[in-house]
Amino acid sequence: MSDKTIILDINKNILKKEKYKRYTENSLLQVIIKENGKDIDLTNYTAKVYFELPDKSILNFPCDIVDNKVNINLTSDLFLNKGNVYFEIILNNSIQKVTTFITCLEII
Repeated sequence: MSDKTIILDINKNILKKEKYKRYTENSLLQVIIKENGKDIDLTNYTAKVYFELPDKSILNFPCDIVDNKVNINLTSDLFLNKGNVYFEIILNNSIQKVTTFITCLEII
């Protein structure tokens, strides 16, 4: 298992690549969401992640928010082929919808 934590600032559109080995078994990616360097309070938000696989197919599923971190369970389906797996997180509450910039898992 290869658990990682990354920080995404929704105001800094910098493509981040996280490397994973092909055929990695299920692992957890924790994402801390910030805005201009400050933590966003994710209380009352729901999260969903969208993945684009190297073959251009799309996977999406809900994510848990625990201790103000978005927990993405990375299933083995994401690690079948070498290449870039792009993803973005959509956060919703009763007032607004926030989308992170596209981030990348590089499958090597």
